[in-house]
Amino acid sequence: MAQTGLIDAKDPRAPAQELWDQLSDEQRAAVVAALPAAVPPELFMPEGDRHRKAKASAISALDAFFRRIGRKVYLSSELNVFYPGEPRFHPDVLAVLDVDPGERDKWVVSHEGKGLDWVLEVHVWGELHKDQTVNVERYARLGIPEYFVFDRLRGRLTGYRLATPAQRRYQPILAQHGRYASTVLGLELALEQDRLRFYYGTAPLPEADELAQRLEAMVDDLVSQRLEAEQRAEQERQRAEQERQRAEQEQQRAPSKSSSAPSKSSSAPSKSSSAPNVRKRACASSKPSWSASAAARARNLSGNVASRPHARRGAASRATARRGPPSRSRGVHRSGTYGLVLEHRSAAALRPIKCRGTSPQGGGAADSRQAPGQLACGPAAPHSRGAQYRLVPRML
Repeated sequence: MAQTGLIDAKDPRAPAQELWDQLSDEQRAAVVAALPAAVPPELFMPEGDRHRKAKASAISALDAFFRRIGRKVYLSSELNVFYPGEPRFHPDVLAVLDVDPGERDKWVVSHEGKGLDWVLEVHVWGELHKDQTVNVERYARLGIPEYFVFDRLRGRLTGYRLATPAQRRYQPILAQHGRYASTVLGLELALEQDRLRFYYGTAPLPEADELAQRLEAMVDDLVSQRLEAEQRAEQERQRAEQERQRAEQEQQRAPSKSSSAPSKSSSAPSKSSSAPNVRKRACASSKPSWSASAAARARNLSGNVASRPHARRGAASRATARRGPPSRSRGVHRSGTYGLVLEHRSAAALRPIKCRGTSPQGGGAADSRQAPGQLACGPAAPHSRGAQYRLVPRML
């Protein structure tokens, strides 16, 4: 042992569990600090890029998976591991479940309170006997639940598992459809050509290079989307500018149109004002053509009715029988713009006449048996008896 009495510098080992339990916290901290973190060259044998890449791919795939599902798992590679009273070893890949995944320089089981849960050894060069025989016995004796060996040169994968935590002898894991189930990790392991892949169900876990490619693709998509958004924004800006210029041009044209509009509107009243004059002249010219003949016909009708005594008696008797306010009947014969209106009143002031004869246009006699107050001078009107009428020219 060294001066501390606990660590041998030539063969550094963690104290046995019985001794560890007797140490104080300060002594335990001193022991952990005294245990070496570096791996001596005689124990570390570099095996090239294929060995390094296989370890890195496994760690990156597992680390991304457990981070995604939110489970705390400590993963490391080539880390000195100290079991109580055992020589140190440094597995290619190790996993410890449900612990703080923070960085460490060494794994001291007594200090951490837990041993390893899963170990992977990658063999490229060196003695295969160590991985396939020595480590199988050693890891089983230490109680590591699962141990896998990936022989990359030969393209082989071998798995071992403790049937129960109390057992200290491994049982081989049999492949199912080319995959080896890991109950510790909750994943399946398989070989694809010369690569080790982890599967969650049917989906393979992406490795570091695949994640990098996906990240690059995502970045490319984001860049292309940004460029497209900038192009759309520029097109919208140009469209808005064109709309603004078009609106300004419309505003410039508007004053010229409004200035020319009054000349057209000022000329319109002259045409509309001349229309009533034209109608008045037409009415004035048409009036003399029938007013003289209408007056003569009225005189003739008045004379013929007055010369008949029975007509006067019938008219007087009907006038006596009637009561109520005076009524008015009109019979209208249209001739152009003007017409001849035949009025009837029940007052005795008018001389009784009988409406016979024809209308100014040569129609039949006026009808006194129309609806009350109505008398039409038109074609085929029957003779009236004893009504008092007069013909009055009216403009219709």
